[in-house]
Amino acid sequence: MAAIYSLYIINKSGGLIFYKYEVVDGKKIFLWHDHWHPDGVLYLKYGHRIIYDAASKTDARVDSVLIDKQWQWRPARSEELVSVQSKLFSINMREEDKALWSASSSGKFSCAATWCWDVFEDYGSAGRMDTNDSLRVASLWHSMHAISQQLSPVSGCSGIELLEADTFDLHCFQSLTGTKFFVVCEPGTQHMEALLKVIYELYTDYVLKNPFYEMEMPIRCELFEINLTQTVQKDRVVLLGR
Repeated sequence: MAAIYSLYIINKSGGLIFYKYEVVDGKKIFLWHDHWHPDGVLYLKYGHRIIYDAASKTDARVDSVLIDKQWQWRPARSEELVSVQSKLFSINMREEDKALWSASSSGKFSCAATWCWDVFEDYGSAGRMDTNDSLRVASLWHSMHAISQQLSPVSGCSGIELLEADTFDLHCFQSLTGTKFFVVCEPGTQHMEALLKVIYELYTDYVLKNPFYEMEMPIRCELFEINLTQTVQKDRVVLLGR
């Protein structure tokens, strides 16, 4: 069964501008400063006031509001906190790290946890990637991609498009402006090139055309995320036919 593990978007300077977590036990994810919730980074969206309203701490982890994988928040004292808690139903708690997007026998991808995307399944529970790890991975890939252009014996090389390893494949698409989209998937997963091009189309439609988006900055666009999730759920034949 083919599976997609994760998706990253890197700007032309090598900065990570889009990725997501999958919530497993919440011990390594910051409640207010990591991107695990449908609203994105809660501190950036609502400010410090929401931490006060939740009677929480700035450095609290997600597990501070979880008991036996059940949400246990204190009573909401603001409309913002009510909004945050009302969207928790869309987050599917898992027993262990698993790929989010899996292809069934019919060739369709299912999305078991609509908003939560896995990051390197085999990274190990003790060494699970946090925000800083993800930033380093993005920076490393940006450097490797640039070096490959210099090492290529053929002129006009645009950089690495496919990296094959024992436990995963990494497919990369670079736009004309230098923004890189790369997906980590199970070895041998087909049609990733088509998927990356569709993701790029969504990026141009919902991110670049957003009047409130600042170029090269982290992506916080609800329409982009919704349409991206819907696209991955569609039959892969649709992707191939574009």
